[in-house]
Amino acid sequence: LAPHAVLVQAKTYFGGGEWYSLDIDYARVASILRQANYRGYISLEMEGKETPTTAIPKSLDVLRKTPGCTGRAGTVGFCLGGKLAYLMATRSDADCGVSYYGVAIDAALNEASAITSPYLCHIAGKDKFVPAEAQAKIREALARVPTATVYTYDDCDHAFARAGGEHYDAAAAKLANGRT
Repeated sequence: LAPHAVLVQAKTYFGGGEWYSLDIDYARVASILRQANYRGYISLEMEGKETPTTAIPKSLDVLRKTPGCTGRAGTVGFCLGGKLAYLMATRSDADCGVSYYGVAIDAALNEASAITSPYLCHIAGKDKFVPAEAQAKIREALARVPTATVYTYDDCDHAFARAGGEHYDAAAAKLANGRT
């Protein structure tokens, strides 16, 4: 199946897992995939007890060292993960970052000037978790960052890009995913 697959998702467990702990030999897994002619994308999901602001950069490092990786790696996050993608844009050497309806970004806007790589922020205009005032602050702060782009989807609610979700909006999701 490897030659026909498009995406492989793996997890990192820095600090140990909630129910178990794994020491995965990512280089070996990547070697197996390459030998099987896998040429798709690899997604690393951070899970574990270590704080995300230290575990995610470690995950980026693992991905960058994976055979076949160009050395470039970025972050994409949804909801709380959207805030983590923002924090990685401000606190790490991620090559790019994308936030989908990130919550509580407005509480860390004092870090926005640290963004040096491309960063994309998708805001749901009717997001009940990110009030209009917070959205305005995010747009205002990121407008001063040359590498940041913000798109607001005025008629959408939180999680508009989650297929099958209560607020899924196929047209807005397609637009946001295309922009990403």
